[in-house]
Amino acid sequence: MSDRRQRLLELLRELSFARKKVILASGRESDFFIDCKQTVLTAEGHALVGELMFDLLSELPECDAVGGVELGGCPLASAVSLVSHQRGHDLPALYIRKQRKDHGSAKMVEGDKALK
Repeated sequence: MSDRRQRLLELLRELSFARKKVILASGRESDFFIDCKQTVLTAEGHALVGELMFDLLSELPECDAVGGVELGGCPLASAVSLVSHQRGHDLPALYIRKQRKDHGSAKMVEGDKALK
């Protein structure tokens, strides 16, 4: 396992994992909870996620953009987009809304103008 991946797992254990009873979105009960946003929204976690996810995307034959569904997926898309620029292979980030805006542009997807 790479040092970056190992460090991300350490941060997830430290900042995102909790042993407690919770009700999941499915309605089922769990005795633990993982809130990845607590890790991803730190500077170090953001950088690590961007680097590791960009590395995985680089293995694909073609990738034109990286998208994230609001709210949790948006920082992931931004992190990957930033790393792609730093490495000379710009991938725009797209933010995908769960519901269409009822004002302004009424868009479901933000960032679409950057697509080729």
